[in-house]
Amino acid sequence: MMKNKQIKDLNASAVGFGCWAIGGTWNNVSDNESINAIKAAIDNGINFFDVAPVYGKGHAETVLGQALKTESRENIIIATKCGLPWSQDERKKTRKDLTKESIFKEIDDSLTRLQTEYIDLYQVHWPDPNTPISETAEALAELKRQGKIRHVGVSNYSLDMTREMMAGVEVATFQGLYNLLEQNPEHYHNIPLQYRAREEALPFCKEHDMKYLPYSPLMQGLLTGTLKRSGNWMKTTTVATTLNSMAKRLNLTSTVWKS
Repeated sequence: MMKNKQIKDLNASAVGFGCWAIGGTWNNVSDNESINAIKAAIDNGINFFDVAPVYGKGHAETVLGQALKTESRENIIIATKCGLPWSQDERKKTRKDLTKESIFKEIDDSLTRLQTEYIDLYQVHWPDPNTPISETAEALAELKRQGKIRHVGVSNYSLDMTREMMAGVEVATFQGLYNLLEQNPEHYHNIPLQYRAREEALPFCKEHDMKYLPYSPLMQGLLTGTLKRSGNWMKTTTVATTLNSMAKRLNLTSTVWKS
């Protein structure tokens, strides 16, 4: 039976459903398969869904909205994010933007794609060095007053940044990289992280009655037990075969996994 955790007044399933993959940008999963997976998650007691506009440039939110439209809204917790909008030309280049104007546009776009009237947890995705945190906090507080969001969360913030956000609006969650192999990571895909999860963020959350939401808890599939030593990706397998062949010719011990 699924255990639940309290996020303020939200009774969230201890296991959540991360929606990056359903954006369709880094796998071959169809929308129907994604919707079926979401339905299966609900059938197994999961009610917490974490998505972001930038996942598939709006596609993940659209698919999640389609999957949830027949569910009782009060039984579902939708967490999405803001702060990484993209250009409207064919390049769709993302930028960090947590200005009040951008946030007000993003929330309306997300509500439309998700087919809902409110977001349970609205998170700032990455810090925006060009916008005062006080401006971002003011915008989020206004959205709470309007009833468009219920709670606010931060993601990839330093503790000092989080404290500054807390001065302007209540912060319910802190999302950061954490898994069994990366408990105090310094980087995420070569992006420097401004916090240490186990040493800093977890004690901070406990002290301030916040919940820590780990992203990549299964290390993007590595910890699922489904990967083999080779053959997971054609390109990777080809490179591994080539390196093994080179090592053999040079009488070296190859460190590349073998099938």
